[in-house]
Amino acid sequence: MASKSKRRVHLVLQGKGGVGKTLVALMLAQYLTEAGSPIRSYDTDPVNSSFAAITALAARPIDLLEGEQINSLEIDRLVNEWIGGEGDVIVDNGAAGFVPMSKYLIENEVSEVLAAHGMEMVIHTIVAGGGSMLDTLRGLASVIQNYPPAVKLVVWANEYFGPLRAEGIDFEDTKVYRENRERIGGIVRLAKLNPHHGRNVLEMLDQKLTFTEVIDRPDTMVIAKQRLTMVKRDIFSQIAAVV
Repeated sequence: MASKSKRRVHLVLQGKGGVGKTLVALMLAQYLTEAGSPIRSYDTDPVNSSFAAITALAARPIDLLEGEQINSLEIDRLVNEWIGGEGDVIVDNGAAGFVPMSKYLIENEVSEVLAAHGMEMVIHTIVAGGGSMLDTLRGLASVIQNYPPAVKLVVWANEYFGPLRAEGIDFEDTKVYRENRERIGGIVRLAKLNPHHGRNVLEMLDQKLTFTEVIDRPDTMVIAKQRLTMVKRDIFSQIAAVV
C-alpha cells in the first residue's frame, strides 16, 4: 500500500526513446489508483502521447517545449499545480524533453521547493536490455550525477529487449550500479514475458485499456484474465516495495 504520509511527484525520465517510459507511467498510475491514492497524471511527451491515450487514467497532455527549449512559464504553472493540488503526481516525459526538463528541475531546485511544501520528488528511469542497455545506462548515470541525493531514484529494469547484460557485464555488476547502489531507492523488474502472457499485455496496451478494464470485461476469456492478473500482481507488488 502506498504511504499516505507524504505526497510525491513521480517523474518518468530517460533520454533514450522507445524503452518503456509510458509503460512505467501506466503501471504507476494504475497501482496508485488501486492503492487508494488520488493522483493527477500528465503526458508531456511532444512526440507520442500514449499515456494520455489511456482514457481511464485521465492523463492531461501538456506541451512543455518551445522548439528544443522548455516553456518556463508553462512548467512554472505546472509546478504550482502540483503543490496546490491533492494526491500524488505522475509525469510521463518524452525522450526529447529529457535534457530541457532536467535542466529546469535542477537549475530551479524544484526538489527543494517540493520538499518545502511537504512533497517528495521521485525519478523513475529505465535501464533496458539488449541494444538499448548502454544508452539507458548513460541516462541513469546522468540522473545520478545531476540530481541531488535527496531525490529518490527508482530503476525499472526492462528485459523486453533482452537480458540486462552489456559487454559481458550484468546490470548489477556495472560500474554505474556498483558505485551508486546507495542512491538507488529500489528496482522494479519488468521480466520478459512468455508469448501467451506477452500477447495479452500487448493486446491490452493496443486497446488503450487498463488491467482492471480488461479483467472486468465479460468478453475477456478466463485464462487471459488469469494471465493479466499474474502480470499485474508481480509488477504491483514490486511497486509497493519501492514507493
